[in-house]
Amino acid sequence: MKDGSIPPSLEPSEPRRVLRQTLLTRRPRFFDAQLVLLWLGLMIVSSWSAWSDARLIEWGATIGPRILESGEVWRLITAQFLHSDLGHLLSNGYMIFILGLFVHAYFGWQVFPLAALGGGALVNLLTIASYPPEARLLGASGVVYWLAGFWLVLFLLIERQRSWPRRLLRVAGVGLLILFPSEFQPNVSYLAHSWGLILGVLSGVIFFVLRFKWIRSFEVFDIEYGG
Repeated sequence: MKDGSIPPSLEPSEPRRVLRQTLLTRRPRFFDAQLVLLWLGLMIVSSWSAWSDARLIEWGATIGPRILESGEVWRLITAQFLHSDLGHLLSNGYMIFILGLFVHAYFGWQVFPLAALGGGALVNLLTIASYPPEARLLGASGVVYWLAGFWLVLFLLIERQRSWPRRLLRVAGVGLLILFPSEFQPNVSYLAHSWGLILGVLSGVIFFVLRFKWIRSFEVFDIEYGG
């Protein structure tokens, strides 16, 4: 131009930071899976033994009066590894393997198995407190839903390189796919599922707040300039 000024279209634009990588986009450490396999091994051995000797069910199941009145609190833990039949074991074992593997690989042993075990115990306690005295509660479905709630809420909070609508849509889709029952089964404790999901989400939010700096330390940004 005659006066030597630069046209607005040619002026350099302000640089902007674009998030390219988060904790959940890095490669997980799947080689460190011994604790997940140990959990599955305990489920298989405990359940298989209980099918041969019903006294193990009576000793290890979550039973309200035995816990709330007699103080047999170990049942809140042992019941997580006992299953009523092979189908019950396989359905929970498959989900424990997938979710436990990812949660352990990204967030460490403090979350799975340690916090998951405590979460499952609390799920059993809250559930059995609402059931009649003769009810028996078995299985790891409370842990499965705890892990799912924990993972899904952290995906929502961590993967901020995606828009909120995209994150919500993905979480809703995955949640419906893996958590929503295809048919109603009267012997399934849907209350345990609900408590597991609620406590898992709450645990995930607490974990995010407590480990905020650590989670954000994995973020990698690119600098982009507009044309």
